Amino acid sequence: MENVECRPRRVAIAIAIQTEKADRSDARIWLVSSRKHKDRFVLPKGGVEKGEQARQAAARELWEEAGIRTSLALPPWCREESGKTHPDTKPHKLSPTQDYHDASFVPSTLYTVHEFLVTPEQVEEDWLEAHERTLLNELHGAVA
Repeated sequence: MENVECRPRRVAIAIAIQTEKADRSDARIWLVSSRKHKDRFVLPKGGVEKGEQARQAAARELWEEAGIRTSLALPPWCREESGKTHPDTKPHKLSPTQDYHDASFVPSTLYTVHEFLVTPEQVEEDWLEAHERTLLNELHGAVA
């Protein structure tokens, strides 16, 4: 019998923040239209590929889904890696229990959140998923 591991899927989430003031009082977050729910905007996110760090995956998803090219550098307000991990409350299909509070529970997904400082010059007009998605930035409104 095959030994199948019960490991959660790793997903990286990108929070693209545009700000020019040191106190971030003018901060705006870039969102993308959801492919599943056409009337909603979401944060870019996607699976962490083999050999890839979660922050690299978040930056890749930011480019693929939102057309924003950014460096892996931490924003000035982050003293250390901003990647906080949040387990899904849904169980992995091989989880020994469905009870989220049980110590043996295995979540279906582990989400890691990463912040990126973005400038308007980093937002491309054409990108991989441009034909499927719309960008939204509260400062500027929806952009094609």
